[in-house]
Amino acid sequence: MIDYKVHKHITKNSDGVINYMIYSHSTFIDILKIQIDYISGNGHLTLCIDKNDLDLEHIYNKFDNVVFYDSNQTYGQKLLSCIKQVDHEYILLMHDIDILYDIDKTKVLELQNFLIENKYDRVDFQLAYDFDSTHYDTINDDDLYLIKSSNTDTRNKGYIYNVNPSIWKRETLETILDKFSHLDYRTIEQDSVQEFSSQFNIFKLYSKVRYNCGYFTCLAPFKYLHITHSRVLFNPNTLPTEDSKDVIDEYNKIIKKYNL
Repeated sequence: MIDYKVHKHITKNSDGVINYMIYSHSTFIDILKIQIDYISGNGHLTLCIDKNDLDLEHIYNKFDNVVFYDSNQTYGQKLLSCIKQVDHEYILLMHDIDILYDIDKTKVLELQNFLIENKYDRVDFQLAYDFDSTHYDTINDDDLYLIKSSNTDTRNKGYIYNVNPSIWKRETLETILDKFSHLDYRTIEQDSVQEFSSQFNIFKLYSKVRYNCGYFTCLAPFKYLHITHSRVLFNPNTLPTEDSKDVIDEYNKIIKKYNL
């Protein structure tokens, strides 16, 4: 049996800043515009985008910092080059297609402080699907827990490393990407990456209160809509109604506002 370490989230005040890095590409400006509208005002924003000849000053002006990558590189190389161009100790990395539509900034800053104070490596906003809560009789409905990731079996949801939104110690992410920079977006979650990442202190979240956000289950501090899948716009009709029930209203607002 996996020996999980449960960290109950301890509430504390924080006046820090969330340093976002949004990974995007100039062919997805329509999606990036949506992300910008939702994420603006939530922290320091860095855009990671391809070198291009387009007039995108109206996009760049929305960010505090813009860094560029070479489109001819692999995904791993692109992301690594962007990471090396920022100097924040911790960053909240996400892709443009993960539309952040609801965030508890106080809670997210607490999670960031948890990493900083302990010099830990990552908090993944995904639910710890493989956590067996039956062994812990102290978990209440409104509790939020940090679960140490140690399961490297991708066949059993053991994704210690993934491309989903999370707070990273920048140096740690750079170490992982440096070793696996030859991999692309579809292969960078393979087993060898999980095994290598198991040496780091990486955490997922657990709570009994969950939100069905389409392709993913979200938790209260950080709700997002994975708005495209395999370059196709999210279609709630392809999923059971229950899977999208907590994001469908927001998605319909997006469809109407941006004429998608």
